Amino acid sequence: MVTHEEDIDALLKARAEIDDQLRKHKNTLTVLFTDVAGSTSFFERNGDTAGLAMIHRHDELASGVFLAHGGRVDKTIGDSAMAEFPDAGSAVRAGVESSASSSS
Repeated sequence: MVTHEEDIDALLKARAEIDDQLRKHKNTLTVLFTDVAGSTSFFERNGDTAGLAMIHRHDELASGVFLAHGGRVDKTIGDSAMAEFPDAGSAVRAGVESSASSSS
């Protein structure tokens, strides 16, 4: 007959094994989000064609900067992008550089 203590020991052992497996697949990353300020009014003033061209240019510039800093774009939605980086410093440098390049 299995005792209550043996059940608990078996569960704790199983939990430790699961935790070990999870640690093997765990990694730290930093997520950066961009948003084109004023894009709605840009679309209203200049029309869809110019607005989509502007968003496409944003995506090209941001992707290049992110890649140069070790990041990658995970997804884009409208005038926003989500990128992941291996560390916070790379994400901050990419964010500063992409902001500077978009304002020029």
